[in-house]
Amino acid sequence: MRLRVLVTVVVAASLAAVLGGYASRARATSRPQAAPAAAKPAGYKVVSGPTVSVPLGANVTLKATCPANLVAVGGGELDSSKSTVVMLAGSYPSGQTWVSTLHNGSAATIKAHARAVCITIPAKFKVVNTSWTNLPMSQTEGEADCPAGTFVIGGGVKAGNTSQQAVNSSYTGNGLNWLVFENNQDAVAHNMRAIAVCGKPSYTVVQSSPIASPVDAQASGTVACPAGEVPLSGGASSDSTNIFAEVNASSPTAAGWKVAMNNGTPTASDFTVYAICG
Repeated sequence: MRLRVLVTVVVAASLAAVLGGYASRARATSRPQAAPAAAKPAGYKVVSGPTVSVPLGANVTLKATCPANLVAVGGGELDSSKSTVVMLAGSYPSGQTWVSTLHNGSAATIKAHARAVCITIPAKFKVVNTSWTNLPMSQTEGEADCPAGTFVIGGGVKAGNTSQQAVNSSYTGNGLNWLVFENNQDAVAHNMRAIAVCGKPSYTVVQSSPIASPVDAQASGTVACPAGEVPLSGGASSDSTNIFAEVNASSPTAAGWKVAMNNGTPTASDFTVYAICG
């Protein structure tokens, strides 16, 4: 079982906000630009990868692969654990496959599988990414911006190390880029990569109301797509800057998106679930 050491997390906030070792901020999450909703994308299909057993203390890479001639634009991972030390290290597209990396820091074997949202390659399709360095014992931000004239269809984050990295937030902030906040619980820096899936036309971006994330607990939240629309991708934004506030699972549902958020800190926080719908 992984032993957590409480540390002072230095992030892009005032020093006074972190002197107590735990900080909380209301992260800016501007509402996406209004745009007419498009029709359900051609070839739309949600697929699941194989369910695997993840032993205690293990890291696993989970994959769900789209059928031929389709591309993965969204996806995530589902697992059977309610432990606050089972954490999503990364979740990102790789061609026809959606890849999720999971660390089981609990004392029990769990079950987990990946899911992928697949569509026909859209107009002006492009996958862009931005790399950055996640500093030791810190939470840092990455952003991948879509080219002019295109919109975000999905996105994610790829971690250079899976055992001591955890997704704090991964979502679209304005419909034009993909934002990531990644926790580094290691004493050394690691490379990270924010990824945005871009194309045309634009789709509807929806967000939930703030969802409570109680102390030392795992909480779940969902957001529903508008009537007649289906989820293409999604994620969550946490208002906590603590490196032990992390995503456990993130996945499409039949009607929208669902996220499970761990709060392994002594301070309550909130998170918001996002979905891109078409």
